[in-house]
Amino acid sequence: MKDTYAFFAHARTAMVYGLRSFDISNNDVVLIPDYICSAVPQALSDVCKFVYYPVNNDFTPDWSKLNKIVGDETKAIMMVHYFGQSQHIEKFLKFSKEYGLLLIEDNSHGHSGLINERVLGTYGDIGFSSPRKILRTNSGGALYLNGDLVSAPNTMKRIESNLIKNKCRSFINNYKALKGNLRKVFFKSPNFIDPYYYKESTVKKYRADLYSEKIIKSTDWKEIASDRRNRWDQWAEFAINNGLKLIWEKPSDNSCPWALPVYALNKDDKVYWLKWGWEHGFDIFPWPSLSPEIIEHSNDCVDRWELLLCFSLHKGPPKEFSYANKS
Repeated sequence: MKDTYAFFAHARTAMVYGLRSFDISNNDVVLIPDYICSAVPQALSDVCKFVYYPVNNDFTPDWSKLNKIVGDETKAIMMVHYFGQSQHIEKFLKFSKEYGLLLIEDNSHGHSGLINERVLGTYGDIGFSSPRKILRTNSGGALYLNGDLVSAPNTMKRIESNLIKNKCRSFINNYKALKGNLRKVFFKSPNFIDPYYYKESTVKKYRADLYSEKIIKSTDWKEIASDRRNRWDQWAEFAINNGLKLIWEKPSDNSCPWALPVYALNKDDKVYWLKWGWEHGFDIFPWPSLSPEIIEHSNDCVDRWELLLCFSLHKGPPKEFSYANKS
C-alpha cells in the first residue's frame, strides 16, 4: 500500500463514492440483503433506490427469490461477507453477469481476509472494507474499484483525530474487570431487548484521520488475522460448552473475522449473555442495527436478531467459566 494512500473515514462513505464512480443515479435500484446494518440503506438513500432480498439463518441468500425481484431499474446487487466469512463468490458473479448487474462486495467485517489467495473486496466491481472495525481505530474504510485499491480524494475533508480518547479506550480495553466496573458505575445498562435501541448514527463523508491511517498502514495484518482466527476457535469452544449454537464451526481459511456469531437458546438466554458480557468487560453484542422498515415488516429478521449473539475477537474468553454459574 502506498504511503500516500488515504482511507475513507467509514466503509459506507467508500461505498457511496464507489457507486457514484459508476454513475449510479437516483432512479437506479440496488439489491441488498434484508439482514444488514441500517448504515447501508441509510447511506444508499442519498444515491439510489434499494430493494431487500431475503437471507437465510446461515446468512446465505434465498436464491430462489432473488431472480424474481430483478427489474428494469436494477443496476447492482450487494454480496456481504458476514463476520468476515466469505460468501459463495462464484454464485454471485454468475448471477450478476446473467442479469447484467454490478457486483458490490461488502467486506466490512473482514478487512485483509483472503479467499483463493485473493483479497476479499476485490472480486466485485465495487468493494469496500472497514479496517477500523478490526483495529478499533477512530476511522478507516477502504475502497476497491474493479479490484484496485482506490484512495479517498484529496478534496474530501479529514475527520478529526481524538488521540486522548483513543488511547484511553485502548488502555481500558486491555483490562476486562476495569472495563466492566467502569460500565456499571458510569453508564446505563443497554436496552438489550429493543432493536430500535441499537440505531446507527449518521456520519459525515470524510477521509480517515491521520492517526488512524498510520495505525492501519503499520499493522501486520497477517498476524492480526491469525490471532483472530485463534480467538474464534476459543470462543467457539466456550459457546458450545455453554449451550450456544454455532453458525460456522470454523472461520474461513486466511480470513480476518470481526466476531464469532452464535444463536442463543431463546431470548432470555441471549439477554443473560449480553448482561454478563457488559458487567464483566467482554464485548458481546447483538447485530445488526436493523432498519425501521425491516423491524416493522420482516418477522424473520427480527426473530433472527432476537437470538443472534456476537462475541468480539479483540480478546479471548475467560479461562474459567461454566454455564452452571448462571443465576
